Amino acid sequence: MNFLSTQFWVLLISVLILTRLIRPVIHQKLILLAASCLFYAFWDWRFLGLLAVVTVVDYYVSVGMQGAHNEKTRKTLLAVSIASSLAILGFFKYFNFFTATFDSAASVLGVHLPELGILLPVGISFYTFESISYVMDVYHRKTEPAQSLLDYSVFIAFFPRLVAGPIMRAANFLPQLQHGIRLEPTGIIRGAQLFGQGLLKKIVVADTLALIVDQVYGSPWLYSSATVWLGVCSFAVQIYFDFSGYSDMALGIARILGFELPVNFNLPFTSQSFAEFWQRWHISLSTWLRDYLYFPLGGNQKGAWRTYFNLIVTMLLGGLWHGASWNFVLWGGLHGLALGLERAFTQDRPSKEWRISTSWFKALGIFLWVALTCVFFRSPSMEMAGQVFSKLAFIDPGGVVWFFYPAALYLLIVFIGGLLMRLKKIDLATMDYYQPYFFPVLAAEYLFIFLFATRNNSPFLYFQF
Repeated sequence: MNFLSTQFWVLLISVLILTRLIRPVIHQKLILLAASCLFYAFWDWRFLGLLAVVTVVDYYVSVGMQGAHNEKTRKTLLAVSIASSLAILGFFKYFNFFTATFDSAASVLGVHLPELGILLPVGISFYTFESISYVMDVYHRKTEPAQSLLDYSVFIAFFPRLVAGPIMRAANFLPQLQHGIRLEPTGIIRGAQLFGQGLLKKIVVADTLALIVDQVYGSPWLYSSATVWLGVCSFAVQIYFDFSGYSDMALGIARILGFELPVNFNLPFTSQSFAEFWQRWHISLSTWLRDYLYFPLGGNQKGAWRTYFNLIVTMLLGGLWHGASWNFVLWGGLHGLALGLERAFTQDRPSKEWRISTSWFKALGIFLWVALTCVFFRSPSMEMAGQVFSKLAFIDPGGVVWFFYPAALYLLIVFIGGLLMRLKKIDLATMDYYQPYFFPVLAAEYLFIFLFATRNNSPFLYFQF
């Protein structure tokens, strides 16, 4: 079940009707949990048990840590929780990857490990990270344990963000849960605008760009270097609009139900530095990596070389989080290297004023770096990535010339439009109904969807992670 399916709208409307008829907060929580389980079961009902195990273990670990007076006991409980979450994530997502890597290294010795037909549970990377952050925050006394197993279950399974985030912190969500579902006109209008914004990004922009991206990455050797360049740049924009579109729809649905989720993207292609890019791209993941990996490693408090090491390790693991492939590891490592080099050789802070001409060129440079590193993100193998780069380097420039006009138009609109939004200080992420351009934007969103939506929608890209 996804946001574009008929089943989802039947589910959402049923939740809205039931919560209007049933007002006690505890009953509304039960409705939310039942709806979330049903939503997840449409993917594969067998993995509901896995979700339940993660939820129950970490809830009782948090309760145990809160009541324990012995620091050793608290540390033991923390270790049990993190180890169990990482073991589940490692087995389902990385077992075959590590066995394949071991086999390739040990094949000369005739040693082989079995490859199991393991299915990847949808959303496992997201809800395990939420669970880990929760128990760590309880351990460090940054947040109180959930008031009940029901509250914590709703937090982990909340269906608008269950399968692809944004990654939520318990301290931000659990207090909101105490008032139950609040259906208010302002929330419904704002939610409709956010959902329309996300839907426009997904089925108009991302799915249109998928037409050239899938063809170019499917057979890069068939196309000219210029066409491959267009396809590579198109994928960087496609994945942004695909994932930020999902995030906006999740925020919109949650807002309709009376909940606020964190903004996950904020014009990342207007960034003037690599550090700023990661403050604007997949914000919930980058802040998670900062708070629960980079800072515990020492952050920038242990000297310059240790800082560079921490940055690279954090981004390497961030790349591995995205998928069980060396392509993702290399992608993360390249971003870690860029962050380290930027920190080593630049002292100036990016300008916040877009009247400075150099800001435009910095943003273009960041975009090109992101697009080029995304070759590893999109390519199914290193061999395919090598073929794409040979085209990009004009080593083999021949092939079919396909100037896909919609892609060129969207690239132009995205880059110039984003920079103009920064220049005019227009922030759609914080737009509310009382602002003068709210209703024109809302009407324009749904008009563009009606006029330009693609007929064949591709799956959300981040569902695979």
